[in-house]
Amino acid sequence: MSKYAITLHNRIEELRRLEEFVNEFVLEKRLPDCNLFELNLVLEEIFTNIVFYAFKDGEAHDILITIEQQDSALCIRVEDDGMPFDPTLREPPPDIDKPLEERDIGGLGIHLVRNLMQEVSYRREGDRNILTLIRKL
Repeated sequence: MSKYAITLHNRIEELRRLEEFVNEFVLEKRLPDCNLFELNLVLEEIFTNIVFYAFKDGEAHDILITIEQQDSALCIRVEDDGMPFDPTLREPPPDIDKPLEERDIGGLGIHLVRNLMQEVSYRREGDRNILTLIRKL
């Protein structure tokens, strides 16, 4: 069991480094390509939400992401010092059967994360958001 970690800055340009980090992890662990696609999708959604919504001060902040393989599951942890936000609070899932122009804005990304991961948990420790995701392999 080895833990992979990366610290990113709260700038959208860091998406490239995030993608490289996930690709390296999946290649090193020899995981199927479907895991690569899903991990990139989920982490991109979480990261962009943090960058766009978590910080109102215009200052630089760090976002720590760790991925660890534990037996037959991946444990992913995303940590930031942004405004408190618990994505596990149940909101009604977006109505994806509605025409696009009739849908409410927002919620689709969180819905996607919940559906691609087997477990999603959140806690606030001091001034830090800690989001933990479990993906069974």
